[in-house]
Amino acid sequence: MAFRAKVNGNEVVYKSRTVLEIIKQYISNHPNISYSELKQVFPDNLQGSIGVLKNEEEITAWENDGRSETREDRFFTKEKDLIPFEDNKIYVCKEWGDSEENGSNFMPFIEYVRESLGYDIEVLNDDNNDGDTERQIDVNNLTMQKIKNIILYGVPGVGKTHNIAKLIRLIEEGKSDSEIFSEIKSNETSSEELSDELKERTAFVTFHQSFGYEDFIEGFRPNKEGQITIQQGIFKQICRNANDNPNEHYYLIIDEINRGNISKIFGELITLIEEDKRDGLKVTLPYSKEPFSVPSNLYIIGTMNSTDKSIALIDVALRRRFTFLKMEPKAELIENDKARAIFEKLNDFLKERLDEDHQIGHSYFMKSQDDEDLKFVLDYKIKPLLEEYFYGDREGYLEAEAYLDIRYNTNEINEMDA
Repeated sequence: MAFRAKVNGNEVVYKSRTVLEIIKQYISNHPNISYSELKQVFPDNLQGSIGVLKNEEEITAWENDGRSETREDRFFTKEKDLIPFEDNKIYVCKEWGDSEENGSNFMPFIEYVRESLGYDIEVLNDDNNDGDTERQIDVNNLTMQKIKNIILYGVPGVGKTHNIAKLIRLIEEGKSDSEIFSEIKSNETSSEELSDELKERTAFVTFHQSFGYEDFIEGFRPNKEGQITIQQGIFKQICRNANDNPNEHYYLIIDEINRGNISKIFGELITLIEEDKRDGLKVTLPYSKEPFSVPSNLYIIGTMNSTDKSIALIDVALRRRFTFLKMEPKAELIENDKARAIFEKLNDFLKERLDEDHQIGHSYFMKSQDDEDLKFVLDYKIKPLLEEYFYGDREGYLEAEAYLDIRYNTNEINEMDA
């Protein structure tokens, strides 16, 4: 089990949150204390080089002192964790450890609070001394599914990205893995959107051939002053956020996941994303030299166009670490009879002439209400896609194009041979 403690009778998990709770309680018990007096009670040297707490002016000066870190890197910055004080805000440091690697500043801080402030602090469990990676999940507040890495794949237009909001909603509701996969695979039409609160816990990125480790994890980049500093990527940032809030789910959405060079992007962290390696296994990052692990409350959801690149050809490391959910074209979602007939006949032909991975998804046809709408879709969306499918095969393209003639009625389309 990870670290747990009681502060004046209130149970707290995670070492840095224990410090945060102590400071919140002290301010609550001393409503008339000034900021200068508070700094004397919790002097910077209790933490070390960063300091225990800072107000807005101090933390802005700290950020602008030629360092690579931001306040999000070293301090609690969520609104619920900021402490209102004297028309200002107090930021509490979250860098606390009790090992050689993380610095032995936590237990000395606890002993100081016990002896100097008279606080009753009981350490309930301290089996894990990994500082910033220590976390305890409250199972009453957070239901954890076993599968954390999911790829939705299928042909263009089957609703891969469209179903992500539903997938996140099902996870938030605590559905089992089998329930989630069954409902997503049914691919029912949905107009779901993420709430503002969920958007704060969700990050989105698109992989491409030039995307690398420095963009995803960390690397040297110029800042706004033109200095070269270590800057953290989107994956490192969302892992930090998830670590800071262990009783909430976080989501990283990776669009076109198969277009990136997985070894180049993930590097040594490809092993850490495995479900059974979360929280426990950690590595030292090559640039910042910081210990790093992937938290278990982070879900990685990828989308992949199976036409763009065959499933059989994707990176083996990716295939091993993700669970794949195939999204199928679904004619029932197309309301217009003629559009549905063209959709079905065209896909029958494409499956026979090419393969299942070169079908066309239903979303292209769903908004077609009349012949004018349908003609626009066929001319400017479907024909260019067919030209790509049959590049260098003029005969195949012409055969496919024959199914796109809107002069035929629905019965005539249904009678055409595939």
